[in-house]
Amino acid sequence: MKRFIVFLLFLFLFQGAFVYSAPAKDVAYIPPRQYFDILIQEIKQAQSSITVCMYLFSVFVNRPDSEPFQIVQSLAQAAKRGVKVRVILDRNIRFSQSPQMRSWDIEGKNRTAFDLFQKSGIAVYYDHPRILTHAKIIVIDGSKVILGSTNWTKTAFDYNYEGSVLIHSAPLAEEILQDIEKIITKSQTSLIENNQNLRIPGFFIEDKTRFSRMVTKLDHRSFDIYLYLLQQQLVQKSPHFYLDLQDLAESLGISHMKRTSYRQQILKVLKKLDNRYALLKMTAHFGKDPEIFLLDLRNPQKSYQTPTHSFVLLSADYWKYEWNQKLSFAEKAFYLINLYHLNSSPNKINWSLAAKTISRIHDVSPHFIYKGSVELRRKNLLDVKHSPLSKHVTQPRKPNIYTPLPLYNHKTLAQQFHQLEQQHGSPQFNRAKKIAVLLYKDSDIKAVEHFMRLENEYGLNKIKQALKILGAKNPDNPKRCVGYFINTVKNLK
Repeated sequence: MKRFIVFLLFLFLFQGAFVYSAPAKDVAYIPPRQYFDILIQEIKQAQSSITVCMYLFSVFVNRPDSEPFQIVQSLAQAAKRGVKVRVILDRNIRFSQSPQMRSWDIEGKNRTAFDLFQKSGIAVYYDHPRILTHAKIIVIDGSKVILGSTNWTKTAFDYNYEGSVLIHSAPLAEEILQDIEKIITKSQTSLIENNQNLRIPGFFIEDKTRFSRMVTKLDHRSFDIYLYLLQQQLVQKSPHFYLDLQDLAESLGISHMKRTSYRQQILKVLKKLDNRYALLKMTAHFGKDPEIFLLDLRNPQKSYQTPTHSFVLLSADYWKYEWNQKLSFAEKAFYLINLYHLNSSPNKINWSLAAKTISRIHDVSPHFIYKGSVELRRKNLLDVKHSPLSKHVTQPRKPNIYTPLPLYNHKTLAQQFHQLEQQHGSPQFNRAKKIAVLLYKDSDIKAVEHFMRLENEYGLNKIKQALKILGAKNPDNPKRCVGYFINTVKNLK
């Protein structure tokens, strides 16, 4: 009798006859030594999407022939051919201490894999510090699922006895993807809930002892952390909260440092925000996260209140697409100035002020305005229209018209540019990019595509002639624009 019960239990656990009624062809067992080959094959066959949720992905850059490194390469190749690839990794936290102590030890075993994916332009996320993502799941094209006990490590591939399965089931894939989205949402604590815009006090940008002082002193770290704190105030729904140093380090891009190192850096900046800039009150706690109390800039004796009249709206995409790490300080600050003046603009689309006026209002140098303007134009985050050159030397020139553009996913743009280069070939693509650089359209893919079509229609010789004509014009000449270049090409004989 006991043998019969054991036999039934064996069938229940390993055959699934009593709990799963799908045809056998929909579920396939993956033997331990075949997992890697099957995985690579499925990645190569992917048509639209690959989502990976992995507890441990151990990669060594000095072993390019190893299975984990080949997986990185296969996923990168899939992304290059247009497959949407996302990877979610566990932070490798040792839960040896109580969560209430807020001082866990991060081993960082997935750090190399995380960095390799970022360099490959693949969307990669960590889970939230307070959860353990122990899953080993791959969802392909929203219809196939590979899951089991196999981590992506050389040991798992070559030595361990792991158990995994390949399941063909769109409903199951959809259910798993919904759960994975929750992990991504929880991990993105730097994002503002519901994609709301962050309201930054206009007083901060107007006050010469705060914003302009940060710009003058090139104090970009104080600037970044203050914006982060305002965003956390919105997330926490209170001006009084405990600051998650690990999350802030992730936002600043310094989480690769030892905790003691980035903690020391952050606390030093918080003291400046407290004592020098009078933006907050900070209480440090030994071995714990610091306590933050944001101040109302109109009345420092009170806590921060969400501004209702004078404020700047900053999109949550600023953090979502990591512009806080990608932009230079001049670009960040001048983008904020643009949003500030856009708020008081009648049409809410563009604004116009003389450079001297901007310099006086914000106590910033003309060089800073020029540098921020040019760099933002090159990233397709700002459009600048120069007024026509005056025929009379004594007649003052009208101010520029500035139009801030939406923040976009620069990783997606990089993939689109790569596909464009693959489609048309590097020589023609590089010629089009050269024109784009001349016209401050480095990151405008539509402009680059248009330049290539112009070359196909009018020939390379006319393109070179038009390029020479525009290259002779000053950078602030209003004719140094896409429209004038196109008309020049069309009118050449």
